[in-house]
Amino acid sequence: MRIPWLESGGIDKNFVDNLFKGFYKIYDRSLVILTLGFDKSWKARLISVAYLRSGNTVLDVAAGTGLLTFRIADRIGPN
Repeated sequence: MRIPWLESGGIDKNFVDNLFKGFYKIYDRSLVILTLGFDKSWKARLISVAYLRSGNTVLDVAAGTGLLTFRIADRIGPN
């Protein structure tokens, strides 16, 4: 199997863009179906137990389409 970004010695932005271009459209819907809708309550619970406060810094690492990250940003503010 060819892995273009490995062969080129770095990550090719176009490769990554094309890889996820269509996937994000079904990812969130699939998550809701696979978790029977409990994903929303899990995200709310995570935010409530994380002791997030205005002005905190949060690093988004492998957060899917970012829905949780957007909810965290709403909680702590843009700065």
